[in-house]
Amino acid sequence: EFIAYFQPKVMLESGQLKGVEALIRWQHPVHGLLAPGSFIELIERSQYISAVTLHMLDMGLKYCRQWHAADLPLSFAINVSARSLADSQLADAIIDRVAASGIAPHFVILEITESAIMTDLGTTLGTLARLRLKGFGLSVDDYGTGFSCMLQLSRVPCTELKVGRAF
Repeated sequence: EFIAYFQPKVMLESGQLKGVEALIRWQHPVHGLLAPGSFIELIERSQYISAVTLHMLDMGLKYCRQWHAADLPLSFAINVSARSLADSQLADAIIDRVAASGIAPHFVILEITESAIMTDLGTTLGTLARLRLKGFGLSVDDYGTGFSCMLQLSRVPCTELKVGRAF
C-alpha cells in the first residue's frame, strides 16, 4: 500500500530537471491517500523502518530503469531514517540491491536529516562513508534546523546540501 510520489529536483542555473525525490505515500484501503505526517513517525519507531526504506529503494530503482531506458538519465533520492543509518545490514542490502538492479550507485541519493547525523555520530559517519565510497550520493536535508555546526557538517561525505526553509 506504500507508493512513491516523485518531486522534481531542478538545477537553478538552467531550470533543467536533474532528478527526483521519492516521497512515500500510503494508499490506505479505507482512508485513501495519506501523507507521511500521519504514519511515518510510527514506522520509524517500529521494526519495519528498514523494510519500508528498502521498499522505497526498490520502487525508485524500478522507475529509474524505465527513465534510463527512455534516455532520461535521472537520479532519485530516498529518505533514510536515523535508526536505519545505525543498521549495517541495511547498508549492505542497499548496496546489493542497487548492484543487482544495473543502476549505477551515483544515480541513487540517500537523503538524511541533520538531526539523523547527530544521533549516533560515530556509527552514522562510518555508514555514510562506506556508502559514499561505493558511489552513492548523500544529501543532508533541512540543514540549519538542528544544532550541528559547519565543523560537524565537514565530517559528512555529502554530495548535496539542502538548506532548511527557515533560512
